[in-house]
Amino acid sequence: GLAGWVGQSVESFGSWYGGEVLQCPPAVELCALDADIWPVLTEVWPARGTWRGGAAVRLRGENLHLLHPPLTLSFGLPDGTDVLASNLSLLNGTHALAVQPPFGWLTYYAVADVLLSDSLGRTAYIFAGYTIAPDPLQYAATAALVVLLVALSCALPAYLRAGCAAEMRRPRHAAKALRGAAATAAAGQGGASSQRSAGGGSSALV
Repeated sequence: GLAGWVGQSVESFGSWYGGEVLQCPPAVELCALDADIWPVLTEVWPARGTWRGGAAVRLRGENLHLLHPPLTLSFGLPDGTDVLASNLSLLNGTHALAVQPPFGWLTYYAVADVLLSDSLGRTAYIFAGYTIAPDPLQYAATAALVVLLVALSCALPAYLRAGCAAEMRRPRHAAKALRGAAATAAAGQGGASSQRSAGGGSSALV
């Protein structure tokens, strides 16, 4: 049947690929998987946690009893990091319980995917199903750095504009001072010429 053919194909490929048999699940189990009864997660409660971890997380879903142990529950962060929960226990086909892991390095509010996986590679998941609040100290440090960068980005252009404006005003002030000095010198020369002319006229009259 199909299961036997898949099994023979896997073994043949393993023999051809360096003489090593690939460690795959039995073909009977793989071919018996049915999408209609695939395990799914529908709810995570509570939907928020803190960086400290240690809080109980309840999972609700359907067909969870079909997952093949051992099971793992992971929180997938936006940067690609997967962090495993602890004390995972499957209560029945619709409920599971676990303990949230710590996220002490977080410096931002992270929205994580919740993934419940089994040994056959099947995963029941909820995308963006859990929000994690960061450590306030690290969050405050990050926020302070952002504020500083924003302040610098606003103050530096203003400082540069003020400096450029001052440099542009300096030639105008210098030109104005030169014009004033030239006018003063011209006025002084005109006064001296008038005095000499007046003195010459008086001598002629005598």
